[in-house]
Amino acid sequence: MDAALAYLEANRDRFLQLLLDYLRLPSVSAQRKHDADSRRAAEFIRKRLEEAGFQTGLFKGKGLPTVWAARVEDPAKPTLVVYGHYDVQPPDPLELWETPPFTPTVRDGEVRARGCADDKGPSLALVLAAECWAKGAGALPYNLRFVIEGEEESGGTVVQEYLKAHKKDLGAAKAVAIADAPGIAKGAPAFCYGLRGLIAVEVFVHGPTRDLHSGTYGGAVMNPAIALARLLATLHDGKGGVAVPGFYDGAMPLDDQERERLARLPFDERSFLIDTGAPVLFGEKGYTTWERRTARPTVEVNGIFGGYSGEGAKTRLGYVCGRCVEKRQRSGQKGSLEKFIRECQRRRK
Repeated sequence: MDAALAYLEANRDRFLQLLLDYLRLPSVSAQRKHDADSRRAAEFIRKRLEEAGFQTGLFKGKGLPTVWAARVEDPAKPTLVVYGHYDVQPPDPLELWETPPFTPTVRDGEVRARGCADDKGPSLALVLAAECWAKGAGALPYNLRFVIEGEEESGGTVVQEYLKAHKKDLGAAKAVAIADAPGIAKGAPAFCYGLRGLIAVEVFVHGPTRDLHSGTYGGAVMNPAIALARLLATLHDGKGGVAVPGFYDGAMPLDDQERERLARLPFDERSFLIDTGAPVLFGEKGYTTWERRTARPTVEVNGIFGGYSGEGAKTRLGYVCGRCVEKRQRSGQKGSLEKFIRECQRRRK
């Protein structure tokens, strides 16, 4: 351990520079215009693993590549698989950034850029930690395999293809460490042993087959935007719980020991509320804010688009062409749904 830590101190400045270089790559997997940037990010992290003494490669599949790496010190030792991702979410809206999202800056001892926390910083930190052990201490304490994908933020399938193709190698692992979880508080390390999963769903409400003037047709035809709003309002009950039948079936309950441990975490609810900018906290009754954030399933709406959304006002019902939506679904087109809808609207003017 001492030798690994000494190597870390000797290479601290170099490691910081590597992080800044990594963050400059706009690896936005949800936007096809950044595919080349994403592939550069994949090669960047692959090279770091190679320099750390790992056997490495890129599993390309049908999308952005998954980076893999392996170092087997001793077949008799246990194997740990480390998971992370090199892609980032779109940085929009850009006007809310204090500094450009892909121009990393260091302020008050903190690095600020898109992907610094999710997930380039944490995954690179584990790669560099492996280098500290391999080169500083001369050996790893156990066998290590890395799986760092490039489509976590866009729901791609390449990592699934990789896992199926290498099921035998990965199946020998004793545990999986995921370098993609939030911290508790500054200076307060914590062990996260569970994460909530995610299912993303797009809902399209089809109404009129063309634009309708709200002054002429309003009150005679159901407005698709209103129909969608009424549908979304049924997802929750009046007490903050999810009202979808069977939604909580299979949700693992918190036992008394877990609740007691969560209660001991350094969590300031008032500071959390101020940080969110929301007027009040809200959620399922019978659980603390921290329990709702970490251990309870939830249903959220990430965006609503329809009707006219340009500058000023336009008297129209909340319309999106159903035929265009179906064509987009059949083609598997990705990208911004809002942009797609605006293009649909322009075509119908």
